[in-house]
Amino acid sequence: MEDRGGYLYIRISGDYVVEEIRRHLVDAREEAERIGTFLLLFDAMDLAAPKQEFDRFALGMELAKLFLQGFRVAAFCPTYMINKFTEDTAANRGVTIHVCGSEEEALRWLLS
Repeated sequence: MEDRGGYLYIRISGDYVVEEIRRHLVDAREEAERIGTFLLLFDAMDLAAPKQEFDRFALGMELAKLFLQGFRVAAFCPTYMINKFTEDTAANRGVTIHVCGSEEEALRWLLS
């Protein structure tokens, strides 16, 4: 994690294990609160694709538990991984979130 002056950058890599990712999300929320930002940028370019679609749903639910109250969450990952299931699950529960394939697009959306 890195405070980039106005937003928190979080890099997540490795296998797509919801419980491990959840720990990163909890840490990110705590750090965002500590530094006083509600803007989070997740870099998932080195995160493996989920083994089952349910994992995308489960991650969306975890995002909804942690990032309602005014948070703005952007994430970028390889475009072949994007199907909007995680994003839609979280957004349908009130999270302001955008998932895309490039850091530039994610950052533009996050800071707009």
